[in-house]
Amino acid sequence: MSEGKTATDGRNVGGDPAPTQLAGMLNVGEQAAPPSKLLLNTRDAAKALSIGLRKLWSLTDCGEILCVHIGRRVLYDPADLQTFIDRQKRVLP
Repeated sequence: MSEGKTATDGRNVGGDPAPTQLAGMLNVGEQAAPPSKLLLNTRDAAKALSIGLRKLWSLTDCGEILCVHIGRRVLYDPADLQTFIDRQKRVLP
């Protein structure tokens, strides 16, 4: 492991970050953000759209929102949810 070089003002100039710099970057107990999901279940999709499950099912049944079937599960692509949102945008007179 290489030692980090330190400038006269305490900055790390090259190599690995100094331990004190790492401590400053992360709060104690902070964990890395989990990777975003590729597909959302019905509950998460409804929550993302701020609508109820029944409304989500209704929009899915009429083809307004696309879904993905994997086995018995019904899942939603966040990109499809965004497409639905974009289609709903209107300029008020």
